[in-house]
Formats: sequence, C-alpha cells, structure tokens
Amino acid sequence: MPSPLAAAAETLLVRPVPPVRTAFDQVVHITSGLTSILTVLLCLAALWLVVGLRRRAIAIEAELASLAKDLRPLAERATAAAEDVRAVTQKVDAIVGEVQQTASSVGATVRATADLGRTVVDAMRGRRRERGGTDGDRGDRAD
Repeated sequence: MPSPLAAAAETLLVRPVPPVRTAFDQVVHITSGLTSILTVLLCLAALWLVVGLRRRAIAIEAELASLAKDLRPLAERATAAAEDVRAVTQKVDAIVGEVQQTASSVGATVRATADLGRTVVDAMRGRRRERGGTDGDRGDRAD
C-alpha cells in the first residue's frame, strides 16, 4: 500500500473555475438580474397603488355617506309632498266627479224645462187657435 505522503504528493488540488462567459451570456445574466429587480419594484408599486386606491375608496365612501345623510331629509320631504299631491289629486278627482254629476243633472233639468216650455207654448198656441187667433198674433196678454 502506498504511503499517505506519497498519495498526497500525487493529489491535485482543484479549484472550481467559473465557465467562461461570452458577451451574450453576460448580457443575459445582467438582464435577468435587472428583470428580477424590476419585478420586485413593480410589485411594490402595484401594492402602493392598491393601498392608495383603498384609502381613496374609504374617503369616497365617507363622502357618499355624508351626502346620503344630507339628502335623506330632502327625500323624506319629497315623499311627503308626493303623498300630499296624491291626496289633493284624489280630492280634485272627487270634486270633478261631483261637478260632472251636477252638470249632468243641470243639463237634464234644462232639457226637461225646455221640453216643459215647449209643451206650454204648444198648449198656449192651441188655445189661441181655439179662440181664433193666429200663431203670430199675440192676442190677449192676460192669458
């Protein structure tokens, strides 16, 4: 068996040497590193934008809640006014119905009166004829 000293003399010490990089390999290596850094920066920027959007959304939500609080009394007043208008409209409709019935009744009364007037006039003309007068003759006004 060989001695350990003899074996140590024949042992080669090897140091790992990185492979030789070409210009293309060097550009790809640098680009890969820059891409990693840029990806991290873009993720941080996106996170910052999302946080900013969330803050703005909260501010807008608070503003909308304030507007809703301010508009609620106006909406209640508008609803009450609409109910008042509805009640007035119903009353007007009822009055219009009564007026239509009254107008119809008055019209019937006027027609009946006109018919009665014609009947009276026809009766008076008939009496005049019996007395010997003409239709155009007014005759005695005491009749």
